[in-house]
Amino acid sequence: MFSQLFLLYGAAFLGHAVFLVSCLGVCAIFGVKVLEARLGTPQLFRRGVWSVGALPISGSALFAHSHDRPGGDASADAFDQKPRLVRVAISLSGCAGLLLAALLLRGPDALQSFINAFGQIFGAVMAPPTRGSELISGYFRIADEQGIRMALAVLFAKVAAFNLLPIPFLAGARAIQELLRGPGQTPPPPARASGLQYLGLALLLVNLGAWLWAMIVALG
Repeated sequence: MFSQLFLLYGAAFLGHAVFLVSCLGVCAIFGVKVLEARLGTPQLFRRGVWSVGALPISGSALFAHSHDRPGGDASADAFDQKPRLVRVAISLSGCAGLLLAALLLRGPDALQSFINAFGQIFGAVMAPPTRGSELISGYFRIADEQGIRMALAVLFAKVAAFNLLPIPFLAGARAIQELLRGPGQTPPPPARASGLQYLGLALLLVNLGAWLWAMIVALG
């Protein structure tokens, strides 16, 4: 059981690291300033822009915005001052990096894992002790029979698909938000969470709880 938990922990940590490195790389290409790259929670330490936490259940980047500066002055390295398609590309860069890594590790089969993930995520959340535990057990079988490389590829593909869901806080929702935002429109400062953000947080907590339930059943 401990080896399986260690596999999930390490694979999730690497997956979110790939997500963040991909995002930071695209930000560097387009000249967007990154204030913080958060890998895991709660925070254990911070070095430079990197903030590393104990549990690898999240990965996100905080970009510079015009409202971060005195008077809200526009700057060339502010995320909200970039063209719409650049903002969308940055929002989706982490998912693209994960899918590319999965393809490099597993080949074309990784694309099928990615496509199947959408239905699997929904099925696991709807029935954690049955469908969810079946998927967790299947993942452990892949690791045992095909090795760590294949297991990493599968997880990378699944995490990429999950982050594309149009749920607040995920890359898919951020990309839609940036696609709809007009040129030069600056997002409001994150002073208060909106009702939509609370809904997104609730959905993410339900998803996390469902997968934890599924994992307990699979390991039991």
